[in-house]
Amino acid sequence: MKKISMAAAVAGLVLAGAATPQAMAAAEPQPLTKPCPGSNQYYGDADFTKFWECSNGIAYLFDCPANLHWDLTLLTCNYPEQAKRVEGDHLHT
Repeated sequence: MKKISMAAAVAGLVLAGAATPQAMAAAEPQPLTKPCPGSNQYYGDADFTKFWECSNGIAYLFDCPANLHWDLTLLTCNYPEQAKRVEGDHLHT
Protein backbone atom coordinates (compact mmCIF):
# COMPACT_ATOMS: atom_id res chain seq x y z
CA MET A 1 0.00 0.00 0.00
CA LYS A 2 1.46 3.38 -1.01
CA LYS A 3 1.64 5.99 1.75
CA ILE A 4 1.04 9.66 1.00
CA SER A 5 1.14 12.64 3.29
CA MET A 6 -2.04 14.25 4.55
CA ALA A 7 -1.12 17.43 2.64
CA ALA A 8 -0.85 15.47 -0.62
CA ALA A 9 -4.19 13.78 0.03
CA VAL A 10 -5.89 17.14 0.65
CA ALA A 11 -4.29 18.61 -2.47
CA GLY A 12 -5.67 15.69 -4.48
CA LEU A 13 -9.16 16.30 -3.12
CA VAL A 14 -8.95 19.99 -3.94
CA LEU A 15 -7.78 19.32 -7.50
CA ALA A 16 -10.55 16.78 -7.95
CA GLY A 17 -13.12 19.28 -6.65
CA ALA A 18 -14.18 16.82 -3.92
CA ALA A 19 -13.05 18.79 -0.89
CA THR A 20 -15.78 20.43 1.14
CA PRO A 21 -15.01 23.21 3.63
CA GLN A 22 -15.61 20.68 6.43
CA ALA A 23 -13.19 18.17 4.89
CA MET A 24 -10.57 20.87 4.43
CA ALA A 25 -10.95 22.02 8.05
CA ALA A 26 -10.60 18.44 9.31
CA ALA A 27 -7.43 17.93 7.25
CA GLU A 28 -5.77 21.18 8.28
CA PRO A 29 -3.06 20.90 10.94
CA GLN A 30 -4.09 21.95 14.42
CA PRO A 31 -2.32 25.08 15.69
CA LEU A 32 -0.37 22.88 18.11
CA THR A 33 3.17 22.17 16.94
CA LYS A 34 6.39 20.97 18.55
CA PRO A 35 9.82 19.83 17.43
CA CYS A 36 9.92 16.37 15.85
CA PRO A 37 11.31 13.83 18.31
CA GLY A 38 13.27 11.89 15.69
CA SER A 39 13.73 11.19 12.00
CA ASN A 40 10.32 9.56 11.36
CA GLN A 41 7.64 11.46 9.42
CA TYR A 42 4.67 10.17 11.46
CA TYR A 43 4.08 9.64 15.18
CA GLY A 44 1.08 8.54 17.18
CA ASP A 45 -0.43 10.56 20.02
CA ALA A 46 -1.67 9.62 23.50
CA ASP A 47 -5.15 10.25 22.03
CA PHE A 48 -5.43 7.48 19.42
CA THR A 49 -7.79 9.61 17.29
CA LYS A 50 -4.87 11.98 16.55
CA PHE A 51 -1.44 11.72 14.95
CA TRP A 52 1.59 13.94 14.28
CA GLU A 53 3.17 14.57 10.89
CA CYS A 54 6.69 16.01 10.81
CA SER A 55 7.83 18.47 8.18
CA ASN A 56 11.13 20.36 8.27
CA GLY A 57 11.69 19.42 11.92
CA ILE A 58 8.25 20.59 13.12
CA ALA A 59 5.49 18.16 14.20
CA TYR A 60 1.91 19.14 13.29
CA LEU A 61 -1.10 17.58 15.02
CA PHE A 62 -3.87 16.06 12.86
CA ASP A 63 -7.15 14.32 13.65
CA CYS A 64 -8.08 10.99 12.08
CA PRO A 65 -11.44 11.03 10.29
CA ALA A 66 -14.44 10.24 12.51
CA ASN A 67 -14.46 6.79 14.13
CA LEU A 68 -10.87 5.93 13.10
CA HIS A 69 -7.72 5.51 15.21
CA TRP A 70 -4.05 5.99 14.33
CA ASP A 71 -2.41 2.65 13.48
CA LEU A 72 1.20 2.64 14.69
CA THR A 73 2.13 -0.26 12.40
CA LEU A 74 0.57 0.93 9.13
CA LEU A 75 1.12 4.66 9.87
CA THR A 76 -2.39 5.57 8.75
CA CYS A 77 -5.84 5.98 10.28
CA ASN A 78 -7.62 2.64 10.61
CA TYR A 79 -10.73 1.09 12.16
CA PRO A 80 -10.25 0.94 15.96
CA GLU A 81 -10.60 -2.86 16.11
CA GLN A 82 -7.88 -3.24 13.44
CA ALA A 83 -5.51 -0.44 14.52
CA LYS A 84 -2.24 -1.66 16.00
CA ARG A 85 -1.40 0.40 19.04
CA VAL A 86 1.60 -0.08 21.31
CA GLU A 87 1.48 1.57 24.73
CA GLY A 88 4.17 4.20 25.07
CA ASP A 89 4.87 4.36 21.30
CA HIS A 90 3.61 7.88 20.71
CA LEU A 91 4.64 11.51 20.86
CA HIS A 92 3.70 12.78 24.29
CA THR A 93 1.51 15.87 24.44
